[in-house]
Amino acid sequence: MNMNEEPQDLVVFLKEQNPYSRALVEQLGPYVTFENYPPGENLHYEIEGQKYCYLIRSGEVTMYRESDNVLLALIQAPTLLGAGALLAKEMNLFITTSQPSEIAVLTMDEIFTLLSKHNLWETFSRQIQITLNKLLIATSRLTVTDSYGLLRAQLIELMREPENFREGITAEKYIRSKTRLSRSGVMRILSDLKAGGYIVLEDGILKKINKLPEKY
Repeated sequence: MNMNEEPQDLVVFLKEQNPYSRALVEQLGPYVTFENYPPGENLHYEIEGQKYCYLIRSGEVTMYRESDNVLLALIQAPTLLGAGALLAKEMNLFITTSQPSEIAVLTMDEIFTLLSKHNLWETFSRQIQITLNKLLIATSRLTVTDSYGLLRAQLIELMREPENFREGITAEKYIRSKTRLSRSGVMRILSDLKAGGYIVLEDGILKKINKLPEKY
């Protein structure tokens, strides 16, 4: 089974840029102040009871689940994050800059005021719908119960990541950042898949998926 085993419309949906995110950044950009954030900055959706949103004009962030530090998604600019702060809080989510990024930090009240003032509620609602759908798909992939099924899903996910991201992280590190699998178990399965010609790894970097077996 190859990496295109999922319906093609789902593959396209997961990979394509959210057009409503871009529209919001372009239309709200002139009314906010962007600051430069280096890689490794953690940004939380709620601090001391105050809810925050992040308008990201350039760069890239990763989204994690705070309870176990599991990586859920790699998110590229432009985008708006945190407007669904209630859901983010309940799911214990936070984001970390993975590249130098231009980000405007706004309170929930501030972003809602701007949306009303510039008549952007329809654009906002469509942006939220797509963002939450992608997040739900990402979290549902973590519910696979067997180790191989979980690893297999993450290999497919890694192959779909942007090349610059994929080239900067080993398959083992990526899989363990998104699951609670042991390092020895991940390395054993990856070694077997490589030996069987199912995947191509170079210095631990995933270069190609040829065909992943259904069972291990």
